[in-house]
Amino acid sequence: MTITPQDEEHLLIDMLIGTRNSVQRAKKEVEAASAVLRTMEKQLEDVEQAIIDYCEANGVLQFNAEHYSITVQSRESVDVPDVDAVPEEYTRIKREPNKILIKEARPQGNWYAIKETKHITLRSKS
Repeated sequence: MTITPQDEEHLLIDMLIGTRNSVQRAKKEVEAASAVLRTMEKQLEDVEQAIIDYCEANGVLQFNAEHYSITVQSRESVDVPDVDAVPEEYTRIKREPNKILIKEARPQGNWYAIKETKHITLRSKS
């Protein structure tokens, strides 16, 4: 049996469509799982807040229940809503390459690499 280029093309298109459909199904499953995860994370946050409220209301930082010990600890973090308002002595300079400029200029040197990727577009004729 001889496989013609047309047969091979049909096989490749069928494989492409099937695989893309599988990817879309998997993405929908991930979205559904993410929704469940968000719900469970919210429930966990609510329960943890209830424990913190209980401890604060009763003036305790630790309590034991059956085989468990629960401890409430405080931590500090810094949030800076307006980066431009921060005095210079409290800033760091982040050095990062301008990849768009490098791609356009293509300067001499071995300190960068340009990767080429191919993209497939599939359109239905009907």
